[in-house]
Amino acid sequence: MNITKSTLSTIIYPTVALLFVACTNMNTIPKKTLELEEPLIVEKRAQELVITTDTTSATLQEKTQYQYTINLNNTTKNEAILVLKNRGEKLLTIAAINLTDPSHLLKSSHDCNRPLAAEESCNLNIKFTGQEKGRFTSTLKILSNDTEHKTTNIIVNIESRDKLHGSVKSIKSLQVEQERTLNLKFNALNKTQYIQVENDGFKILSLNAPKRSGEDADSFRYTTDCPVSLKVGEKCEVAITYDSTKKEGYSDATIIIPSNANITPSRYIRLEGYSKPFSVKINKFVISDNVDDFLDDYFESSKTYYFRTIYQENTDRFFTNAVKSEITQYFKANNFKLADSAASADRVVTIYPSVKSIKNKETNDIEYTIGINGYLTTKAKKVKVSSTEDSITLDYKSQVADTQFSAIRLNNTIFAKEKFKFSMGIQVNNAADDKEVAETVADLVVSKLFNVLGLQDTK
Repeated sequence: MNITKSTLSTIIYPTVALLFVACTNMNTIPKKTLELEEPLIVEKRAQELVITTDTTSATLQEKTQYQYTINLNNTTKNEAILVLKNRGEKLLTIAAINLTDPSHLLKSSHDCNRPLAAEESCNLNIKFTGQEKGRFTSTLKILSNDTEHKTTNIIVNIESRDKLHGSVKSIKSLQVEQERTLNLKFNALNKTQYIQVENDGFKILSLNAPKRSGEDADSFRYTTDCPVSLKVGEKCEVAITYDSTKKEGYSDATIIIPSNANITPSRYIRLEGYSKPFSVKINKFVISDNVDDFLDDYFESSKTYYFRTIYQENTDRFFTNAVKSEITQYFKANNFKLADSAASADRVVTIYPSVKSIKNKETNDIEYTIGINGYLTTKAKKVKVSSTEDSITLDYKSQVADTQFSAIRLNNTIFAKEKFKFSMGIQVNNAADDKEVAETVADLVVSKLFNVLGLQDTK
């Protein structure tokens, strides 16, 4: 083809213009629309085994020594489903899956008997079947033609609690402490105690009737509302009663709650009883200040008394009521009169008792320390000093109590205020009844009080 110069110009100029326009248009297009993302190149092995799991049933972690770690338990995660996947390009052959389980509590199954194509998977199921408490470790070895890991190691860690488990504890008795072996202590006052059985495991608890054993088993009886089976979270009670008349001194026995579970703190409960005859004796009686003379020894009196009692220590109502009752009975037995007020009485007795007691809760013995301080104030009427029955000339006559004073200084005789003080130690053994003890101790105290005051113990 013969192209002339003018023809070439005709071709070149439009072409240059077209190129100019094209270049101008390219500059106006945003740069990122022209950039092409490079494809992500993933290097694949010929055969590559990867493992995943259902996270709701187990936790799978990657480790250095073991390619994978599985954590199981017997409460919320007792099973793991492992997905074995071929992420390679060629067929993955799983030659063997070996489980090493010293506990013999794991079961495994799989459907990985055929070669896996690329992106194809199979399942391996691991299940823990134990019910006893403990920690267990097992291993899985997966043999395949993975180009990097011919052996894939998996460690299986298991933490297990007792699914069959019960507990016993003492209730309604503050005297029993929770120890390794539950120990119930009884005496003449504390004769009945209660045991609560609770199913705090995960399955039904089977119970049999309690069994007593030991040399003194006959000293203890029981009643129970426990059924033959106890559902999870349910409770029942066993009431144990001590017969203090069976044997004097200490009684020792055990009671067992038979079941199909482990019982906390122990399967048996120790029973201890203590009993001895009720007795009271005075260990000491000391008079520090005694009443020297009484006007009854020298003068005529109408024998009208008024008593005022002010306790120096906190004393139970049984004792205070018993003292008041005993004083009243002693007065009646001595044919004395009790006045309603000090002003109308010949004699006023003010006593300040201080009563302290120490109680042994195990033996139920009580040791009393009692101190009595007080004053005896004596008033006299119509004093006569001669056989002629002539009365002493009086300077004063009381309008209130008809008491008369002589000009002769006889005030120390007619008005006598004498101090008295004594202390007692009383030992009570096997106090079976608080009221009986209070009445017995009060009787002893009032008896000694009347002796110190110079009155007859005629009750």
